[in-house]
Amino acid sequence: MQIRITGTESEIAVTAEVLRRALGSLAAPATYQVGEPSRFYPNRSNPHVGRVYLACDMKPTDWT
Repeated sequence: MQIRITGTESEIAVTAEVLRRALGSLAAPATYQVGEPSRFYPNRSNPHVGRVYLACDMKPTDWT
């Protein structure tokens, strides 16, 4: 799975780290392993805003 984050470089850097930590600490109904964010891809119309992708592996857990 990929998670797309859009914003300024600084907004994305903070948000990517928050998501990486939050998803990595979840226990049920699935566990997540989040990789490093991709490079920053600036928008054509406004290069101060762009996007980054987080690769995320989800593994369902037995929640019974």
